[in-house]
Amino acid sequence: MTYAFGACAAAALLFFWTLQADAYGSPRLAALALTAALSWAGLWHRPGWRRTPLDAPLLGSLAALVLSLAAAADPYLGIVGMYSLHTYGLAGFLLCACVYLACAWSDEPLDPDRLLLLALWAAAAAAAYGLLQKAGLEPFAGVRAAGSGRIGGPQGDPVPFGACLLLFIPVAAHFWRDPSPSRRGAARVGGALVLAALGLTLSRGAWLGAAAGLSVYLWLSGAASFRRRTLLLIASATAAAVLAAAFLRPTAKASDSARLALWDSVARSIPRHPWLGAGPDSVQALLRRDRTEAFIRALGPTKSQVSAHNDFLQVAATLGLAGLAAYLWLLFGAWRCVSAALRESRHPSAVAAIAGALAGLFVQAKFNPVPLGALVLAAMFLGLTARAAPAPGRAVPFKTAALSVCVVVFGLGLWLCRADRQFHLARSYEAAKRPVPALKAYRAAVRINPYEFHYRLNAARFIAASAVAVPDTELKLTLLEETIELGREGARLRPALADGFAMHGTYLLLAGAHGAAPRFEEAAAALDAALERDPFLPALLENRMKLADALGDHPLAASLRARLSRTIK
Repeated sequence: MTYAFGACAAAALLFFWTLQADAYGSPRLAALALTAALSWAGLWHRPGWRRTPLDAPLLGSLAALVLSLAAAADPYLGIVGMYSLHTYGLAGFLLCACVYLACAWSDEPLDPDRLLLLALWAAAAAAAYGLLQKAGLEPFAGVRAAGSGRIGGPQGDPVPFGACLLLFIPVAAHFWRDPSPSRRGAARVGGALVLAALGLTLSRGAWLGAAAGLSVYLWLSGAASFRRRTLLLIASATAAAVLAAAFLRPTAKASDSARLALWDSVARSIPRHPWLGAGPDSVQALLRRDRTEAFIRALGPTKSQVSAHNDFLQVAATLGLAGLAAYLWLLFGAWRCVSAALRESRHPSAVAAIAGALAGLFVQAKFNPVPLGALVLAAMFLGLTARAAPAPGRAVPFKTAALSVCVVVFGLGLWLCRADRQFHLARSYEAAKRPVPALKAYRAAVRINPYEFHYRLNAARFIAASAVAVPDTELKLTLLEETIELGREGARLRPALADGFAMHGTYLLLAGAHGAAPRFEEAAAALDAALERDPFLPALLENRMKLADALGDHPLAASLRARLSRTIK
C-alpha cells in the first residue's frame, strides 16, 4: 500500500506529458486517478467498514458542490474544471476525497513516516528538475521556461510549483531530527533541494506558507524554551525574503495591485448568486462580466483570471453561502482530525509535520490558487492523521463506489488527453506550414471534446485564415460557414461564456465582407449576447460599434465608442 500512495504522490509532484498541448493538467488528472484506483484496489480485501472524522464534512461539501453544479449555467466547467488546472471541479473534489479515504482506511496512519519519506523523495526529485531548468539543462524537449527568471518545475508554473514544494519544508524538518542516519541524510539533501527550488519560484505566497508551516511544526514539536526565539527568527527571515522579492521581481508591485483589484471584482460578483454561487470553478466567467475598472487598469482589457487567488472568495463566488458553510465545516473537521492525532498518535513529530504542511497550504491559499497536485497531497497527509474506526456494515459497496469514481475520473482524464493530443498535433502541423493535416487535427480535437473552447477558438481562427487566403469563392464561403457554426454550437453547448456568441457574430460579419448574404440582425444579436457576458472586450466593442454604424443605430454606436475609450485609455 505504501508504494501505491507513493506513486500517487509522485504523480502529483512529477507527472507531465509533453506530447499534449496541455502537458500538465489533464495528464496529471489521469495519472492521479489511476494511482488512486490502485490504492483502493489494494484495500479491496481489507475487512470491515471504516468511519473517519471527515466523513460528514466531506458529504456536506459534496452536497454543496452538486447543488451548485445543478444550478450552474456551465455544467461542463463544474465537472471538469478549468483547462490545464482541473482543480476546483467536481472531478477534482471526488479524487481528493477518494485519496483521503483510501489513506485513512489503510495501515499508513500507524506509521506515517514511510509515506512521508517517499513523498519527500518525490518532492526532492521535482526540486532537482526545477534546479536543472534554472541551470539551462532542460532534459525534455518541448518544455518552455517559466519566464522572469522563475522556475516552474514539473508543474510548469512557479505558483503551483511553490504550492507543492511548501508542503515539504515541515516534512524535511521532521526527518532532520530522525534518529536514523540514513533518513537524516536523505532529509537534509531533500530539504536543501526543496528549499532552493522554493526560493527560485519567487512565489511570495508559497514563501509565506512555507514559513507558516515550519513555524507550526516547530511550535508543535519543539521544546518550549526555544519556541519564541525560533518563531521570531523565521518571521524576520520571511519578512526579509518577501521584501527582497519586490526587487527580484519587477512585476511584484503590479501583481499586488492586480490582486487587490481581483479580490474586489470577485467580491462584487458574489451578490449575483448568493446562495449556490455561479457554479464550480466559474471565477473567470464571473470576472469577464463583473470586473471593475480598477481590474481593467491593472491587467488590461483583454486579461482575466481563472482563480480568485483566495480560497474563501473562490468558494463564496462559485459555490455560494452554502458552499462556504460546507468549506468552513471541512476546515473545522480537518483541524479536529489533526488535533486528535497530535494527542493520541504514537508519532507526534510526524503529525506535527503534517499539521505544519496543511497550515502552510492554508496560508498560501489566501494569496494564490492551489493546484490539484497540492490538494491531493494535502488529502493524503490528512488521511495519515485520521483515526479510521471499524463500523458495522459491509464495506464492499463503498469500496466499489470509491474504485468506480477513480476509474471514471481516469477515463475522463484519458478523454481530455485524447482531445488535447489532437490539438497539440494541429498546432504542430500549423507551425510546420502543413494546413491540410492541421485542419484535420483541429476538427478532430473539436469533435472529440466539443466543450473545450481552446480548441474551438483556435480551429475557427485557423479555418478563417485559410478561407481568406483561398481564391475559390465557393470554398471560401463554405469554410467561413464552418467558423460560424463553430461559434453557434459553442454558444449552445456553453451559453455562460461570451466566446461562442462572439465567434458566431464575428464570423457572420467576416462572411458578409467576403460575399455572403448579409445577416446583420443575427450578427447583432450574437454580439449583444457576447457583450452581455463580457462588456469590456475591445474586439467585441469594435465589431458591435461598426455594425451599429452600418445599421444606422448611431446612438448605440456612440455609447459603445465611449465605453471603448474608457476601456483602453
